[in-house]
Amino acid sequence: MAFREKDLRIGMKRLLDYARLIRGRQLQDGIDWVESVARMKSEPILKMMQDAMQECSNKYKLDPARLFIFDAQPQRGKFVRELKKHARGNFGIIRRPRNYFMIRVREMPLEEF
Repeated sequence: MAFREKDLRIGMKRLLDYARLIRGRQLQDGIDWVESVARMKSEPILKMMQDAMQECSNKYKLDPARLFIFDAQPQRGKFVRELKKHARGNFGIIRRPRNYFMIRVREMPLEEF
């Protein structure tokens, strides 16, 4: 199953760090790793992973202990442009990124578990 978080106010570099951190781990281990990272912007990713665990266990009746993150990838989104006033009537355009983050979750077979 794939879970996606849209319009994150996090840059691509940081999202790549999160993807490298959680890719290939069990879902609960990934949640623990993201919780242990002392960054303010980790809440949306943490919330998405917790929602993924809840949905897999409640809706699809999967075993939470056997869930692992098969793939995690950030994707570029759109930029929100704002104007910033300078002196003497000049202005500058500020581009703020809005990106996507997607994880794919699978259940480990009983033979491998």
